[in-house]
Amino acid sequence: MTRDVLAGLRAPQPEWWTSLASISAPTLILAGGPRSHLDQSRYALLEQALPEAKTVTVGVGHRIHSRAPDRWLSAVAEWLWYPR
Repeated sequence: MTRDVLAGLRAPQPEWWTSLASISAPTLILAGGPRSHLDQSRYALLEQALPEAKTVTVGVGHRIHSRAPDRWLSAVAEWLWYPR
């Protein structure tokens, strides 16, 4: 099953990007910075595609919540507690 899921993630559907504009909820995007295995330039594209998004980079790699739990919690708590 993992193999199928990973294959799907590596070949996303084109309509996925175009449908992002229909998301009306404010969105927090957490990026792991240059230590992450993910392409960090995609986060800027994602933020631009979402109507109300903010990206916070915590430069510890992909597993922000486990490698920097205090910084993860701070980013999430600030996002949830301050009205848009």
